[in-house]
Amino acid sequence: MNEPEGEWAMEHMPSYLFSLPLVFLPEEVAAAVPKRLSESFSLRAVRLGDSQEFIVAIACARPTLLTVRSLVRAVSKVDSRHVAIYSPYLDGNMMKALSCEGVAYIRDDGNVFLPFLGVAASPVPQGRATKPLSPHAQRIVLNVITGRWDGMSAGELAETMGLSRSTITNCLAEIEAILPSSISTEWRKRIVRNPGMSKDELLAEFEPYFVSPVRGRKLLKGRGALNPLKRNGALLCGESALPYYSDLAHDTGILRLALYRKDIAAVMTETGEDWIEANWFEAPDIIVEEWSYGIDGASEASVASREFKMLDAIGLYAEMRGEGQDDVRLLDAVSQLREEACR
Repeated sequence: MNEPEGEWAMEHMPSYLFSLPLVFLPEEVAAAVPKRLSESFSLRAVRLGDSQEFIVAIACARPTLLTVRSLVRAVSKVDSRHVAIYSPYLDGNMMKALSCEGVAYIRDDGNVFLPFLGVAASPVPQGRATKPLSPHAQRIVLNVITGRWDGMSAGELAETMGLSRSTITNCLAEIEAILPSSISTEWRKRIVRNPGMSKDELLAEFEPYFVSPVRGRKLLKGRGALNPLKRNGALLCGESALPYYSDLAHDTGILRLALYRKDIAAVMTETGEDWIEANWFEAPDIIVEEWSYGIDGASEASVASREFKMLDAIGLYAEMRGEGQDDVRLLDAVSQLREEACR
């Protein structure tokens, strides 16, 4: 960890939380974590009042969800104590993302989440409220991360996406509010681009603002809709696609497909009487996910056994992130998927 920044963070860390002293213990935390993490966090054992000991990971810069997840996972392998992330750089959306994943944090004495002690504090937000990305803005971000739409102007985006210029202007404003350096103006043209970051870094910036693209699901009996779905561009998704990017075992029982919601009606019309929706008590043969935005990324090759192409890794990650919180097998698979998306 950079010493000057580490010392600054230590000096600004609150000494009291909930009117109880936050006491640093003299013992060293001997957690063996990867070098890239030990350079980004300083681990200290602490106690709040008379509570149990826990570890504070003091960040030298604004942490990302990726580094936080990696750190908590690495420490848990060698130390049974709970870990809380401390950083004055945590914004509202990052704190929300951490709390949703059960990760403890401290930003200041008014922004604290320590679930293992049963305490939390969150004041009324001040200034611009952090909001999730709208579906169209999220689609732009995913395509910039992959490089497909890197450097495109607002006019080019409007034409490619079939949207009005005013809608694109609003999308670029959302993106700029999160990462100002990703939007520039050249000869009166608004340009969206990767400001020189790796895929990993760029994804970490926007990931807290992602929302699930899935707006609904059609549960179908039989296979009568397969050919119309294929002709209309449906792609393997969910746990039908995840095994091709991870060590997850294949589930051949249910076929999961993703399709832009505006294309569903065409498939239903083409399928006709063979479009049979399962009753609530029946196990479906096909699950069709209705996506809130057009799907741009597909794998290069179709899966021979399925005769469908798959979502690309970044699109699948946007769908699957947050899945598997109660299933270690699925959680590990989604982690592998993220690594694949960043290659």
